[in-house]
Amino acid sequence: MTPSHERLMAHLTRLKLVHVRDILDPLLEDAAKRELSYANFLDGVLRAEVQSKQDKRIRMGRLIAHFPFQRALEQFDCAAQPSIDPKMGREISTCRFIDNAENVMLLGPPGVDKTHLAVAIRLRAIEAGYSTLFVTAAGLIAQLEKAGRENRLDEELKRQQGLRAVAPGARRRHARGRNPQPRAPPQQHPEHQKRELPPAREAQGRADQVHRVAGAVKRARERS
Repeated sequence: MTPSHERLMAHLTRLKLVHVRDILDPLLEDAAKRELSYANFLDGVLRAEVQSKQDKRIRMGRLIAHFPFQRALEQFDCAAQPSIDPKMGREISTCRFIDNAENVMLLGPPGVDKTHLAVAIRLRAIEAGYSTLFVTAAGLIAQLEKAGRENRLDEELKRQQGLRAVAPGARRRHARGRNPQPRAPPQQHPEHQKRELPPAREAQGRADQVHRVAGAVKRARERS
C-alpha cells in the first residue's frame, strides 16, 4: 500500500465514507481501465456512498418500524379488491399526505388485506425518507399508560411526535392534522363473508379505539 493510498483510506475513515473505503481498490481499477475524468470518477465514488447509506437507512427504518411482515404495494391484488380506486392508491403512495398532515384510514372487515396496505404505505414512506411505526391502537394505549406510570409521558409523546406515519386509527400525525377522511371499504373475499361486520359497527369500533387512546393520554397526564 502506497503512502497516498494509506492517506486516502485514513481520510475516508475519518469522513465515515465506509462503503467507499471498502470498495476503493475496485473503484480505482475501474477508473483506470475506463480512463474516467476526475469529475466522472468522483461522481461514481459519491454515488456509491450515497446508495450505500440509502440502503442502510431503509434497512434500519424497516427494522425499527416493527412490521408484522413486509409486502409492497405492487404485491397487492387490486383485482380482488375492485372497490379500491387505483388513482387514490397511486396518490397515497406518493406520501404527500404526510407532509399535508392528513390521515389515511383503511376501513373494512377482517381478511381484506388492510394490514397489507398499511405496511406497504409505510414501506413507501421509509423509502421517501420518513420514520414510521407500525402499532395497533391497543399497543399504543399500553405504551402511553406505561409511560404515564413511569412519569415519562412527555418523553414518550415527543418520541411518537417524531414519527411521520403510524398505524391507521392509532393517532394523528400531529396536532394540526386534518380530520380523518374515511375511505371506501374494500370488498370482502368470499371465504371471509361470514366474518363480515356491519359498516356502522366497524366504524364505531375504530372510533372507540381513538377515544381509548385519547383517554389513556389524559389519565397518564393526570397521574404524572
